Amino acid sequence: MKRQLDIFSVARARATDPATSHEAAARTRDLSGTKQGILYFLGRCPMIDEELEAAYLAGCERFGFPLATRQSIRSRRNELVKLGLVEASGELGVTSAGGDSMVWRVVRPAP
Repeated sequence: MKRQLDIFSVARARATDPATSHEAAARTRDLSGTKQGILYFLGRCPMIDEELEAAYLAGCERFGFPLATRQSIRSRRNELVKLGLVEASGELGVTSAGGDSMVWRVVRPAP
């Protein structure tokens, strides 16, 4: 059995960081493996849902994240938006079918 990469199990804020950074770190402690994976992939590069799904499905086994359906990945991304951990970048990307799609990114704590 593979051990899940637990990249968000400890607070990611330094003692000198503002309160908002500590709040964000606390919100990430108890995330599901799928949500952790989504944050990992979006943290590497902002992307549209279609790209996120492809990156997640191609890399989940390698990085120890649980297998998920495309719909589940989109649903978990939406939950991360509601938690304030992911946001719309304001930019549009293009799907493989040629349609416009929102580019999503991880919310970075203020410096």
